[in-house]
Amino acid sequence: MASLHQARSTRFAALIILILALGALSFFAAPADAQCTCTRGSMNSSARCWYGGPGSGSYVTVPSGGTYSINCQAVGGSVGGNNYWNRIWYNGRWCYVNDYYMTTGCATKCSNIGCCSGYSC
Repeated sequence: MASLHQARSTRFAALIILILALGALSFFAAPADAQCTCTRGSMNSSARCWYGGPGSGSYVTVPSGGTYSINCQAVGGSVGGNNYWNRIWYNGRWCYVNDYYMTTGCATKCSNIGCCSGYSC
């Protein structure tokens, strides 16, 4: 009976150590978006792409389904809870489309893409 109790105590101690180790790893791990990289985004629905900056000036509607290289990102007005805007080349000009309408693989900011000149991100 004593050896059964000792075996259970050993397993319990090992489980506690494992839980503590996993907790420490999750505490020190960087947020997912801090390491999320992307270079392109696919339009998951049609959206306005603004020539004057995020949500300003004239615009063109970019159809869904296309994939575009992202030149830089900027913070602007929020769409669907997302305030990041991707600068893409479309129809012979640079324009800004909200990240809400693009699938990049990152929830918000792509860590490898810089801020657009004159904008924060």
